[in-house]
Amino acid sequence: MVTLSFEFDKDQIERAGITEEDLLRPMRNIARRDNIVELEYGVFGMEGSDALCIVSMAVLELDRADKRYIEYLKSWRLTTEDSSEDCVKEIRKLRERKIEIGA
Repeated sequence: MVTLSFEFDKDQIERAGITEEDLLRPMRNIARRDNIVELEYGVFGMEGSDALCIVSMAVLELDRADKRYIEYLKSWRLTTEDSSEDCVKEIRKLRERKIEIGA
């Protein structure tokens, strides 16, 4: 099982005048399209041999659509049976190295 968990920065969201629902809507659309299941509020999961690729692509798609997206998250954790990464930290590292993702 591969999961993608959203932990929101409530202060940033409030300052921006948006809601968690606003931020989850694009992921829910991706989930419907790609057969990813919302296991609980803000936690999406998928099983199968291509699950890691499909769920990882959702991260890239959301970041590409709105470069500010990560500013509204405290943590955006991608987890497999063997590992766990915070996508917010990883995307920031890529940007520091000027690596364009999802282009």
